[in-house]
Amino acid sequence: MKPPALNLAPLAVWRNPVLVKEIRTRMRGSRAFVLLSAHLLALGLALLAVYLILRSDNSLLNNPQQRGTFGKLIFGLMVWLELIMVSFTAPALTSGAIALERERQTFDLLRVTLLEARALVLGKYLAGLVFVFLLLLTSLPLFSPAFILGGVLLEEILIAVLILAVSAVAFLAVGLFFSSLTSRALIATVLSYAFAILVNFGAPILMAVLLTLVGALNTGASSPSPQTLRLLYYLGWLAVS
Repeated sequence: MKPPALNLAPLAVWRNPVLVKEIRTRMRGSRAFVLLSAHLLALGLALLAVYLILRSDNSLLNNPQQRGTFGKLIFGLMVWLELIMVSFTAPALTSGAIALERERQTFDLLRVTLLEARALVLGKYLAGLVFVFLLLLTSLPLFSPAFILGGVLLEEILIAVLILAVSAVAFLAVGLFFSSLTSRALIATVLSYAFAILVNFGAPILMAVLLTLVGALNTGASSPSPQTLRLLYYLGWLAVS
């Protein structure tokens, strides 16, 4: 019997049995709410620490320029913390999606069902995406102090949220990719975390070192042409970004 074709219509996608099962299993336990609470608590404590520093000097509150600087500081802190959260939470949600099925010896049972492989992968992926977007959505009010203090435009907040959403989409896909390559969830998780560390810390540090070397070459006797230096700087900062 030929399996039914995968319907990618919006309503049909959300009726995916794997997606429904994963979301119900995750949200009916206490683990999801503990993770959500811990995430918001960590962001709130970091925001409170910055606010107390600002509150300790009343002259800062009366200076619009310094208020704007603190607004940018709060905004940058929130974005970095959110990026770290996405980088290490998203792979964990999908790194065991397929590998755990193999460890539990239930993967063959899924293969003999009428569910297509694309529907299985899409259900596992969207279940993780829903939870990560829930984390991002609940943390949006914590950006409001930066907007109130000034120095940060609404467009910058929207761009930051868009970058975080794209990062979540990418890291979820990376976790699912490594989960499909290995039969052990632990190995898939380690590889996913290694990739996240390399992308977030390793690559920017390497590019910063290369930019420093380019700057050193510029001060030497045999420095490259201005066009070459400009191209290297553009490529370097693009990689850092």
